[in-house]
Amino acid sequence: MSVSEKESSPATHVSSEGGSGETADEQEYKRAVRRAMDLLAVRAHSIHQLRVKLARKFTVEVVERVIERLAEMGLLDDLEFACEYVRQRIERSPRAPALLVNELKLRGVTGETAAEAVDRVLSKMGLAERDLAEQAARKKLGKLAGIDTEQLKLKLFRFLSSRGFQASTARRVIEKTLGFS
Repeated sequence: MSVSEKESSPATHVSSEGGSGETADEQEYKRAVRRAMDLLAVRAHSIHQLRVKLARKFTVEVVERVIERLAEMGLLDDLEFACEYVRQRIERSPRAPALLVNELKLRGVTGETAAEAVDRVLSKMGLAERDLAEQAARKKLGKLAGIDTEQLKLKLFRFLSSRGFQASTARRVIEKTLGFS
């Protein structure tokens, strides 16, 4: 590359904004870091989610640099993201571990990392799948007052199935929750 080509190249362009002497690439990198930090300030993101959002405005090279740097700084960690996601889901809307793993996969977390996060959180909270099903059933039961027992069983069964619980788990939980065992 000749001297005149280097001077007109975007990578070596000197900003007229304040005469900082930064290259266009460095300016883009800093803008991408600021954007990533803004996104992370609102809520945690998986690496994949952040990559997709940054790729809308920045080059692949810049996005990868930003992600690498944030990971090095400990600000971007899929396992940490997944654990927090699982904790929040269990508190707000309990569901089966397998469904939690699938939800995390949809957010770009690997199956292995997702499974590890679910196992860690359940272990730390001292919960098993049946406990989650019972939590979900109790929550739903409060909204189903005034329904006859057979309809109640059916609605609870459908609800627990939609939350990813196996039929056998749903039946046992319904019996326990409704006082049949």
